[in-house]
Amino acid sequence: MPPPAVASATPDAETAALLSAVERFTTAGGGLATLGPMGEQLPFVGLVPGGEDALGLADLFQVAVHDKLKDLTTLDDLQDEYELAGPRAGKLLAKASTQGGTRRLDLTLEVTRTAAGRPISVSSTQPKVSLTTSGGVDVTLKLTAKLPFAYDPATKSAWLAKDATMTVRAEGRLAAGARPTAAFGILGVDLSAASTLSVDAEFAATAADPDGNGRLDTSELGSESLFAFTRKGSAAARLQVTASRSPAPRSRGPPRPSTRAGPTSPPAGPPSA
Repeated sequence: MPPPAVASATPDAETAALLSAVERFTTAGGGLATLGPMGEQLPFVGLVPGGEDALGLADLFQVAVHDKLKDLTTLDDLQDEYELAGPRAGKLLAKASTQGGTRRLDLTLEVTRTAAGRPISVSSTQPKVSLTTSGGVDVTLKLTAKLPFAYDPATKSAWLAKDATMTVRAEGRLAAGARPTAAFGILGVDLSAASTLSVDAEFAATAADPDGNGRLDTSELGSESLFAFTRKGSAAARLQVTASRSPAPRSRGPPRPSTRAGPTSPPAGPPSA
């Protein structure tokens, strides 16, 4: 009796080359967690967009892209959509096609995560105010990355096209019905229902092209400095406090019935690593 047939685990040439390029990108992509503004705190809420408790860019592309595709042996088995479960929910959209003599693998990653119950932190020197509340702000982050990979069977080379893009949007608001608490000296205070807070930021990353050929080959994809982020946005808060019945731990700053901050605009620019 012949042994049962065993499916080959060896990918064909085009799939192996494309997966190699994907792996190079996702490995280097871990460095995006601390690249420029992705490694800086959002105003008022202290959340780092690329950090572990936010988008977790240190391993996001590894988990959401490479791990979904690594077992492919042919592009014929490529799924149109891969679901992403857990706190970083979303989907990976994938499409294989042929343009001229070039094989393409177009990937779109969409991820959303909400960091709930973030504390508010406000400080100023004129007037001198320092206030940190308990949780009360929900921050939603949405990432969209468009990653067009390609393979040339004539040269057996694979690359990521220079027009790869990545955007991250962050939106923070006071949670409905939230009543954060804080302290001014020995006086405990509550934020009143009339308080408002908004944080809006947009981050965009574009890829460099060191040799100007429109392609990021596997040797270039190992460098985090190929990508640079810009940031724009605004943040504003109007916080009204009332005395709490229970005492609170000591904190800096004189008691004030109302604290205002904003609007502010996070600095913009193209920091790169």
